[in-house]
Amino acid sequence: MYLSGNKMISSRVESYNPFEDKWEIKQPILTPRFFAHLVAISGSLLLIGGATVNQEGSITCMDSIERYTPSSDNWTVISHMHTPRAEFGCAALGSKIYIAGGYNWDSMERLRSLECFDYDSHVWTELEKTLPLELTGLTLACIKTYNGGEI
Repeated sequence: MYLSGNKMISSRVESYNPFEDKWEIKQPILTPRFFAHLVAISGSLLLIGGATVNQEGSITCMDSIERYTPSSDNWTVISHMHTPRAEFGCAALGSKIYIAGGYNWDSMERLRSLECFDYDSHVWTELEKTLPLELTGLTLACIKTYNGGEI
């Protein structure tokens, strides 16, 4: 199990080993942030979007994805979303990651847009469908249905 964050903006990353009941500090993320999402996919962790504080002291949204490789304890920026956002919903489905809604601190607007990141090709797609409302603080989840399909 991995966690990223602290009381506010943070670059802290820790892992928990339940067999040893032990927490271990890992390499910090490249850009401290809050309101981001950490997703496990294909043996890596992806830290997506969020907000940080710029040099002027203002909150600004991030569009980057940082990939963590556990075997090397290393973070690398691998891609950028179309729309910088924080406080969004995020879920992995197969090799794709879906991003829904959120808040853009730069434009100070809630978002309805949906984006999909294909981890295999590292390509972002803005989906034509949008959320019915501008929403922040979302949670998303994917499940397998009884017939083996995914929703």
